[in-house]
Amino acid sequence: MKAHTVKAYNLIFPVYMIMLLSPVLWVFMIIGNFLVDSLVLLATIAILGSINSLRIWKSSIFRIVCFGFLSDLAGSLLNAILAFTVLSDFYVGMTPYSWPGCALLALPAILTAAILIYILNSRFAFRKTGLSLTIRRKLALSLAVLTAPWVMMIPLDAWNAFFQLFGFR
Repeated sequence: MKAHTVKAYNLIFPVYMIMLLSPVLWVFMIIGNFLVDSLVLLATIAILGSINSLRIWKSSIFRIVCFGFLSDLAGSLLNAILAFTVLSDFYVGMTPYSWPGCALLALPAILTAAILIYILNSRFAFRKTGLSLTIRRKLALSLAVLTAPWVMMIPLDAWNAFFQLFGFR
């Protein structure tokens, strides 16, 4: 029986795994996530109306950002596990995440992150805000859909071209 081996150079991690390599990227990702989460939260509160947006934002934004990061990392971890185990035969002899079909390979990770964002935010981030369960769920659903790591659907070739514009190689 032939031994099955997986060569690591055939695998490329999703973009969210790159942030582990550079502390500078951490700063930009935290600031970016904070701004996006704040914008989504405040816009959703404005759409729902008659809620004290500043009080809700102050009491929940830190937890929302933390839960978003944890959820995105969990999705990236799932993506890496799938790449090294279940989908490793698919990747042999090619560069994954470099073709448009990679979007389908990223969907399980994105869905996992979105579900975790919804659960963590609805159960924990808004718990001390005094909001009704319905409002908490609406806010959590908005954050889950709009802040899921959709960038995982962008092929790495597109990211490489983007970074080359700024002199990174």
